[in-house]
Amino acid sequence: PKPTFSQITLLDVPKASTQAQLIRGGEADLALNIDPVTAKSLKGTPDVSVQTVPSLNLIMLCLDNAAPGLGNVKVRRAIAEAINYDSIVKGLGGGAQRPPATVPVGLQGAAAAAPTATDVAGARALLRQAGVSHLKLSATFANNVQYGIPLVTLWQALQSQLAAVGITVSLHPVDYNTWVNQLLAGKLTVTTGIWAPDYLDSADYFGVFGITGGLNSVFFHMNIPGSAALFNQYLKTTGSQREALAAELVRKMQADATFIPLIQPNRIFVSRSDLSGVQYSPNKLIKLAALRKK
Repeated sequence: PKPTFSQITLLDVPKASTQAQLIRGGEADLALNIDPVTAKSLKGTPDVSVQTVPSLNLIMLCLDNAAPGLGNVKVRRAIAEAINYDSIVKGLGGGAQRPPATVPVGLQGAAAAAPTATDVAGARALLRQAGVSHLKLSATFANNVQYGIPLVTLWQALQSQLAAVGITVSLHPVDYNTWVNQLLAGKLTVTTGIWAPDYLDSADYFGVFGITGGLNSVFFHMNIPGSAALFNQYLKTTGSQREALAAELVRKMQADATFIPLIQPNRIFVSRSDLSGVQYSPNKLIKLAALRKK
């Protein structure tokens, strides 16, 4: 069927509070980037609908293995254990999920291990074993709101949590285009990465974050011995053998800790109640042609 609307206007509105105002006032029909706290405040508002659905998106911490100190896997594991995931997931993510590696919950292999637990004492011990003290890191990240989560707020939390184990992080927020260009040039030592699926299979994550020479792995000089061969075998198999290979890749990714998953955020859609067809598709987000006025 032909789309109902002859024209759809997309507004770039960074602040969730402003998006909420536009929805309340009927000046906008649909908001796509509202945080959990704002969404909660809108529930029960007349003529406003709030949908919260699990996604296959990820926000992760990315560590360059070629940077001083970060080439030691014990240091990367220390960073992973120093993070207070509960405060991130509950405080910023509204109770979203968190996978053990950069493969989202719901896809093959993600259930192979438990997510990394916060262990401040263990993190300090790992740093001592690595012979590292007073580590200083520089984090450059996109200063935007991603999946309803302000990355600057996320980084302020990470900065505080890593300071508790003796790691000093200087924060350098930049505009999104600058961040992308620095990523592609391999100039980011520490950053936050984002990923949404191109297709609904773990291969879309293994090939990017899980193997030596992978799409994003090269930017951070990740090297997991044997990972590329495992992945090639994974692509050729089915059934229980494929499941076992996925589990092995996930465990290797978690142990390597080049990419540390911080949160698998929910997607929140706030719309006017007379708008139908607001249906989430993990690799397409919203199909605009399906929108209808009731």
